Amino acid sequence: MSNQTKRHAPQFGPVHHSLTIVAAASLWGLYWLPLRKVEQLGLTGAWAVLAFNLIPLLALVPLMVWRRERFRQYARLALAIGFFAGAGIACYALALLYTTVMRATLLYYLTPVWSTLIAMVVLRERVTWQRWLAITIGFVGLYVMLSGGDQTAETFNQGDVLGLMSGIFWGFGATLMRRNPEVSPYDTVSTQFVFGTLIAFAALLILGTSGAPTPTLNDWLRATPLTFLFCIGIFLPTMLAIFWSASKLSPGRVGILMMSEVVVAGISASLIAGEHLNNRELIGAGLILTAGVVEVLGPSMISKSHDPG
Repeated sequence: MSNQTKRHAPQFGPVHHSLTIVAAASLWGLYWLPLRKVEQLGLTGAWAVLAFNLIPLLALVPLMVWRRERFRQYARLALAIGFFAGAGIACYALALLYTTVMRATLLYYLTPVWSTLIAMVVLRERVTWQRWLAITIGFVGLYVMLSGGDQTAETFNQGDVLGLMSGIFWGFGATLMRRNPEVSPYDTVSTQFVFGTLIAFAALLILGTSGAPTPTLNDWLRATPLTFLFCIGIFLPTMLAIFWSASKLSPGRVGILMMSEVVVAGISASLIAGEHLNNRELIGAGLILTAGVVEVLGPSMISKSHDPG
């Protein structure tokens, strides 16, 4: 009876992991909202990014202490993944504050290109024509959206650079997650917040405090409840879900599936922040969605000579 129950137990396979990433990434499309709200409450610029990393890190300290023995088993790997993931997310958050929502999001979503190239070199994956098709469609969609109606299109500012860097860092992080699935998402997320906090501190030094004055104690008290609620209630659970599923899928697939964030970010930025999408940008968003559909519904996109199956 137990064998029959085990045999018929639902399996959490690639499709389920893919849907998990799509759902979690869609929520990330609203990440800019609490981030900018915290800015309005007094934590401006990199200070807001610091809060969004430091507060959940403090909440995770008991978990880190409890898991310290397990962490030592793969500390170097967890630190490496945490560094690249933390750098990617911190740079993305900074980009959302120093450029428009759509430019930051779109530049981040060059990730599938970097992920696929990294996977080819590091994981020795063979990329099939379906994967190239999905990447091509996504790249064309990104180009169409970037080339349409943006008043700042001729100015590649520091926010744009941060957006581009975020995609490269996340590409490396996703590749390491895939190559080392034995590293627990709990430890990965914890180290990610450690490095995210350090990178936010570094940003304060590199970018300076112009336009981002040192917040007062009252500013922190006003911003902390919202930051805590968002980070612990939404940010942390979706982060764990993405890290867990990303370790089960190809980095290129993860990058393309996470493009659902682009659509949510575009719609929310248009409705709330007044960053309206023109027809050309809507076409680009449609192409990006198509790339995700091709990736999910296609046959096995990636085969590896060393994959056990």
